[in-house]
Amino acid sequence: MRQLACNVCEMSMSILYAGLELGGSDLVRPSFSIGFGIAPNYLFFHFLYIIIMAAPVKTPKDEMETRLLALFQNAGVPNDQLDRLANVGIKSVALFTNIVDTKAELRPFLMKALGLNHNDADPQTAIAAQMAQARIISVYTAAKSTDEVEIKRSAERAASHEAPVVELQELMQQRQAYESRKRALPLVRTLSKAYYDRKVGEVSTYFEAEQLTEVTNRAQEIKFMKSPSAQSNGQINGDPGAGAFRTKVTSFGVPMPKDAESLRARIKLIGIAFEFIKMKFSSTRVLQSASVELFDQYYEYLEGEDCWGLATLGEGNLPVSTPTIQNVFIYDHAIRTKLALAMNNGVDAETALLRLISPIDPQSVALKQINFLNNVAIGVNTPEARRMTAPGIREAYLLPPDSQKRKLEALDNGGESGGLSKAAKKRQTAKLAAERKALMAIKDKPTPPPQGPPGQGQSKNALKKAAKRG
Repeated sequence: MRQLACNVCEMSMSILYAGLELGGSDLVRPSFSIGFGIAPNYLFFHFLYIIIMAAPVKTPKDEMETRLLALFQNAGVPNDQLDRLANVGIKSVALFTNIVDTKAELRPFLMKALGLNHNDADPQTAIAAQMAQARIISVYTAAKSTDEVEIKRSAERAASHEAPVVELQELMQQRQAYESRKRALPLVRTLSKAYYDRKVGEVSTYFEAEQLTEVTNRAQEIKFMKSPSAQSNGQINGDPGAGAFRTKVTSFGVPMPKDAESLRARIKLIGIAFEFIKMKFSSTRVLQSASVELFDQYYEYLEGEDCWGLATLGEGNLPVSTPTIQNVFIYDHAIRTKLALAMNNGVDAETALLRLISPIDPQSVALKQINFLNNVAIGVNTPEARRMTAPGIREAYLLPPDSQKRKLEALDNGGESGGLSKAAKKRQTAKLAAERKALMAIKDKPTPPPQGPPGQGQSKNALKKAAKRG
């Protein structure tokens, strides 16, 4: 379809450009002015052609499991044959290795699916078909032996209630596949191997909501593996930056997010994790609707006016408090717990998540009331809530930044934010002690009668006047 659109654009551009060359001196060159005529049409088709060529195109081979696609590409199987294999349903290692029992049975299948006839009368055609079959059969042999080993290893680990072991190479293949389909993925946006192991294990057992401290990226893992504690515990062998190492099945944690941006990064990494396991388990239906864009939409809900931005208004309809990031943590984990439960019951990820954040769904309303609104109402007057940490709330109402507000409070209190400083408290205590001492001294002594200046009121005339008044 894309090729047809490109051909139409190219033909239209050729016809229009020929018209420009034959149309006279005023239309010889495509240095166009805005107006009507052939020139704007030429620009339209030219830009349309650029847009079509730049747009990513999803082909049938993109639906293949990443590991299987990597095996085919490493063997040199051309893309047109990969598309035809995907069209007949060869999309996972498990399916490919079980479609026939032996290599001898695979050749007739390839002849039917791809038209690779090694008995063709033309020697060149027969040799090319035989080489194409050999490439695919080599992948079948490698995949079958690898799959048998992995099935045995996974069964042993499942019996021991341990997470499956995934090679680092597979994680890097998933990263490359994601980049080829969407966008470049730096290490800070790539899952750590420990986190990827966990998510892969969930597909074969049951989905669950991980703590945000367990949502880790590859850059954090490399730094952890270089730490003295990891070295001393024997968790690393070799150079972690080059990937030439093996680790024990272990996990490491990171602190909880401190602000909106770090929370956004964690939620996005969860979305990328779903993309990775969706590519690995392409036949798992509940994963197929999960995407990074879905979890971007989920984060926008969390930081929006119906959640983190749900401000309590005071005088002048100005906000005086907002939910805290801890309130958001509790609500987020409750939502993702319900999401995992729904996926375990066969509901696809997008349907389940959108239902859980719907303002009209009864389950969503009850979940929000219990895990968010009640907690917000209880803590509405706490110092953390009155700091108003909701993203963008201060800018929206032209309020001073939180750091400036705390600085003013500190100056008013004569010390640090949140109360008086030690020096101010010491001065205040000394002042109160001095005032108490003075009051006690006055209490112990009778108050003397008021007296004027020496000799005032003691003359004979003054005494006579005073006697007459009395």
